[in-house]
Amino acid sequence: MHLVRRVSAWPTCLAVLILLIVSGCKPPTASNGAAAHPPGVKPTGPAVELVIDFDDGFQKHYKLPWRESATVLDALESASRRQRGITYTVRGSGDMTMVTAIDGVANQGGDGRNWIYRVNGRLADKSCGVYETQPDDVIMWTFGTYE
Repeated sequence: MHLVRRVSAWPTCLAVLILLIVSGCKPPTASNGAAAHPPGVKPTGPAVELVIDFDDGFQKHYKLPWRESATVLDALESASRRQRGITYTVRGSGDMTMVTAIDGVANQGGDGRNWIYRVNGRLADKSCGVYETQPDDVIMWTFGTYE
């Protein structure tokens, strides 16, 4: 006669859960150390709206949490962390930051179409790396030509 011994998986699952907790699993944080806004959850406090207009009838809209001293570039970064976020590339830093592509659509340079941004309908007068946002700002990136 053979005896079959059943082993419960419960202690193993509990051990794995405890290991994850002890090893430092915690919610993601923003670069300033504040808790990052969970993907897919609308902000409940001050927010900005980010619109990406591909100039082909397609747009992406994001409502993002606002924080003091946040820049237009910070809004792009926040949108990139969303579940259905964007990808983007930049060249330079600070007041010389230039977005060169969004979601694989790259600047054409010169007289071609490029990524241009407006805040509250006004063409920006400085780099997205230093333009500080305010609560309720609407940031619109459009792939087009300067007019």
